[in-house]
Order: sequence, then structure tokens, then C-alpha cells
Amino acid sequence: MGYSENFDYIFVGAGASTTLLLRSLESRGMLTQKRIAIIDADSKSINDKTYCFWTSSDDPISRQYQHLFTQSWSKISVNRQKPEMLENAQYVYISSIALYDECRRIVEQHQLVREHSSVTSITRTENGVQVITENREFHAKTIFDSRPPAFALPEKNEVLLWQTFIGYIISPSQSFEPSDCVDLMDFDISQDGYTQFMYVLPLPNNRILVEVTRFGIEPITSDQAEPILNEYIQRRFGAYEILDKEQGKIPMSTAKIVCEKIDGVIPIGGRSGAIKPSTGYAFKKCFKERNTLRNS
Repeated sequence: MGYSENFDYIFVGAGASTTLLLRSLESRGMLTQKRIAIIDADSKSINDKTYCFWTSSDDPISRQYQHLFTQSWSKISVNRQKPEMLENAQYVYISSIALYDECRRIVEQHQLVREHSSVTSITRTENGVQVITENREFHAKTIFDSRPPAFALPEKNEVLLWQTFIGYIISPSQSFEPSDCVDLMDFDISQDGYTQFMYVLPLPNNRILVEVTRFGIEPITSDQAEPILNEYIQRRFGAYEILDKEQGKIPMSTAKIVCEKIDGVIPIGGRSGAIKPSTGYAFKKCFKERNTLRNS
């Protein structure tokens, strides 16, 4: 085991919930004269997922994060029905790499410590909280833990499903005129015994995000998703080039989150229950966690 260091705050995980909270602390001047570490085994160097949410022009999240918006839409179509205008609202897209880069900016600008290793344990000690990684020990007064949540076995009338998705960002061979409409939940694909649908999000520069999503007990695999994506894209857009890929797995459960309560450890993100079990949306709830340190 390597040497030990002491910090004011430690963030376990460097995803959306950590970035949103760090930005809030930065805006309140709470990163100055503080020793802060961020621990995540993943370097967060690739665009591996998309964050979408509903908002409006007067929503605080729009005012504070508009510079990270890749695209927004004022119309939606559900199951390929006639597009409908969103009244006083918009559907917004933020790429994960934009958030990861924002986290890197904060780390560099405020000289925070960034540790690329896995956390093996978090325990309470006489002097605070101890975090042990593969490489060394960390100690802090407060830990923000955004590791993926675990769920208790669902009881009667409770459920644990997975929303899994695999998507391509494509460039169609024929020039694509971007629209102000996002296609949500197009069920015109094989269901394969699950609930499956497509998302189609037109992006700038002749790009389109096309994503197959499954609600079910078992996650969709690449072998299952790729034929569905290929057939759907060719049917709607013809020949295409894959520019990027993304995939993810979101727990959708009404069961209790199993999380050991440790004094000084604050769950954030999915671990705090931020994921809405009916849709999988979590970004705006993570944004509201910016108040976690309001009185600290």
C-alpha cells in the first residue's frame, strides 16, 4: 500500500453527479483553500453516453449549462407520429465528454488531486473517513460517493428493470437536413420478447444519433443491437458511416437502495436515488444535489 493523504473532500467517481457538484462548489468559491481529491479508475477520455433532459429558458440548469449543450429541440415525435411543439420547453442534449472535460478543467484550474484507480473500501475512522484504493490510502472529513447503486431484492409490487442502450452517431451518405424535432420511442422494430424502441436525435454537421433502447430484466447485447440498428438506419436514412458509438445501462427500480450508512459519506447521483425509475432520467436530480454543501 502506498502513502496516505488527508483531504477536506473526496469524490468517489468522476461522472455527471461529481461534475455538477464541483461546478456548484466552484461557483460559491468553495474550492479555494480546500484539499480535494477525485478518484475514478476510468480516465473519462471518450464520449460514452448522452445526457438528455427537459428544460426551459428560465430554468437554472439552462442558464448555468447552456454552454455545454450540443443540441436542443423544440419539437418531439413519439412513435413516428406527427411532430408536436413543446410549449415553453425544450429537449436538451449534453455529451458525456463535454461534462468530463468540464471536470478536467476544474481539476486543473483549482489544482485538485485526480487519482486513476479503483476504490476497494470506505470506512469510518477516529479522524474522519478512510478511502483505500488499489494504490494508496486517502482520508477526508467528507466523502461524496457516486459509485453505482445496489438494490435490495424487490418485494411485492416492486420492480427492478434495466434500461440498456446502444447507439451510433452516424453520417448518412445523402446530406441530411437537421430538423428541430427529436424522435422518441419509435417502436417500429423487433421487440424480441422485451420492450424495445429507437431514439433518433438530429445533430449539427450532418450527424444523427440513432439509438436502440431496451427495457427488460436482461441487458441488450451488441450482437442483438447491431442488426436492429443497421436495419433501422438503412430503412430510414440509407447508406451511412459510423462516426462514434455509445452504450449504457441504467437501473430502473422501486426497490430499496442498499447502501451502508457511514458518518461523513454522502451518496450522490444514482446512489442517492437520483434515477427516476419510470424513465431513467437523472441529470436534473443530480443538478439539484448542488445544494448538498449549502450549509457546510
